[in-house]
Amino acid sequence: RRKLNNVILVGARSHRLIPDFISWADVCLIPYVNKETFQKNIPSKMYEYMAGGKAIIINLEGEAAKVIEKAKAGLVVKAGSPLSLAKGILYLVHNQKLREQMGKNGREYVVKYRDKKVLGSQLESILQNVIKK
Repeated sequence: RRKLNNVILVGARSHRLIPDFISWADVCLIPYVNKETFQKNIPSKMYEYMAGGKAIIINLEGEAAKVIEKAKAGLVVKAGSPLSLAKGILYLVHNQKLREQMGKNGREYVVKYRDKKVLGSQLESILQNVIKK
């Protein structure tokens, strides 16, 4: 309706194609309805965006927002405010160095704290300690 040529809405796609879509993005969004249920969850796509080295914008306080803030991987904008979301998008679009640094921060966070091999190794270490006791 607004004839935007810099926004693409593609609908549902195969999970194996997601890394390609993430690589093409400048900023990744995690839009939510402002409900308590969503505040307690961390969407799997958030870690995919972080692993892809992309800055994230989320419009909801909660567990996911805490991770994004801790990792310095993006912006948390006011829930239920389209204007706040638009300002966040424009801010990152016009601040390439910040956007790239946030993407790098997110990637480093995921590698350090959420890599399956690292988590598996940590779990194995915990289980080995339990067995020894």
